[in-house]
Amino acid sequence: MHKNRPTPPVFDEIAASGDGLDLGGFTGEIVPYSDPLLARLGANLKQYESLVRDDQIQSTFQQRRRAVTSKDWEVTPGGDSAQDIAAADFIKEQLAHIKFDRVTDKMLWGIYYGYAVGECLWTRDGNRVVLDQILVRKAGRFRFDRDGGLRLMRRGVQNGVLMPERKFWTFNFGNDTDDDPYGRGLAFWLYWPVFLKRNGIKFWALALEKFGTPTTLGKYPAGQSTDETAKKNLLAAAAAVSRDMAVVIPEGMSLELLEAQRRSGGDHHLFGTYMDGMVAKIVLSQTMTTDSGSSRSQAEVHLDVRNDVIKGDSDLICESLSDGPLRWLTEWNFPGAKTPKVWRIIEEEEDLRQSAETDKIIYDMGFRPSEESIQEKYGPGWTLAAQPVAKVERAKNAAFAEAAPDDAIDSLIAALAQDDGFTEFMEPIVGPIEKLVEDSASFEELTGRLAEAIKGMDASKMAEMIARSRFAARLAGEVEADL
Repeated sequence: MHKNRPTPPVFDEIAASGDGLDLGGFTGEIVPYSDPLLARLGANLKQYESLVRDDQIQSTFQQRRRAVTSKDWEVTPGGDSAQDIAAADFIKEQLAHIKFDRVTDKMLWGIYYGYAVGECLWTRDGNRVVLDQILVRKAGRFRFDRDGGLRLMRRGVQNGVLMPERKFWTFNFGNDTDDDPYGRGLAFWLYWPVFLKRNGIKFWALALEKFGTPTTLGKYPAGQSTDETAKKNLLAAAAAVSRDMAVVIPEGMSLELLEAQRRSGGDHHLFGTYMDGMVAKIVLSQTMTTDSGSSRSQAEVHLDVRNDVIKGDSDLICESLSDGPLRWLTEWNFPGAKTPKVWRIIEEEEDLRQSAETDKIIYDMGFRPSEESIQEKYGPGWTLAAQPVAKVERAKNAAFAEAAPDDAIDSLIAALAQDDGFTEFMEPIVGPIEKLVEDSASFEELTGRLAEAIKGMDASKMAEMIARSRFAARLAGEVEADL
């Protein structure tokens, strides 16, 4: 081959592990679980199912699932054609019919076990194939074969029964390669913290019994050391101390209560708390949305971490649904249309009050937001306010005549400010300050000479203009009042 000619691409799959020819392959028909712990537990997912009785797992994993299903979902067309849009409307109706939140909550258990299996119950509505239900089955009832097919395991059938294509929606989670169809669920990491916590509680209960109640010590005279009956009577009296309020013992014998010199209950409590923290970190990737004692800033950081985890869960399961049942429905009912996508709206809403305060600060700095940016941030329906038109309002009645002069003056000044003639009135006032600014070498010099500049201002023309304006406004009000 010529050295300058590029090597052509190889289109065949080479590194598939299902052929059993390499070290990572397998020789049987059914792909075994890659989870080493699950293999030690008999390759039975019921071992992981028993962990859910732990209160911390139940609480944190429920929080993780509910955080996804509590968010609204939307369906977007796969393209811009009329067929693409019609397909999206159809899919939206299908998901609403099957109660998508309920199905999502059950399929999210795939995050815990590593994979989940949902059976699609198809039916017909006229000439269309529609989705009547998605029933989530126990994942442990199914295995995958070397060709990627889903098999339902049954008694007496060695390799199970191969399930038909486009019948089951499968979702896997946590696998680090594409060679493992089962994934690696959270239960793999949760097993040992829960195991240790449960056994730690047993020892904690023993410690409470041992160190919480004083030990009874019985003493008898040395001369009775060989009297077994006396020993038994004293032992019975000692045992009765822990049950009864009063006991009777022969004269010459005595009972004492021995207090424990060290209480170990606190250490066991710390151990259980530590295990709960491990569970929270495994399920939510943080601890401060489940436990108290953190600062607000720390909790906000941990909440952001939890939200990232939840958004990842939502994107993975929605993408899996779009690549499976939604694609099948689209191809059956809208040939040629691009598959719609379903997504959960996970982004947190912006604090509009805080945003408005920030916008005002920026506005006071001299920046003006565009109408488009206002509508994008605060929603549609906003338009720029019309600028006030300067005009002299005529008084509507005699009672308003007294207030009319000030309004007229304001309007007249506004009108003059938009006219070049306004410079004639303002120049004698502003001129001295402008000259002072030009002549001053520093800010300190400017402020020191400011009083001198004020004395040099000529406000006579401005005063004359205001007086004429007040006279005109009052005259207009009196004329209106006489009408």
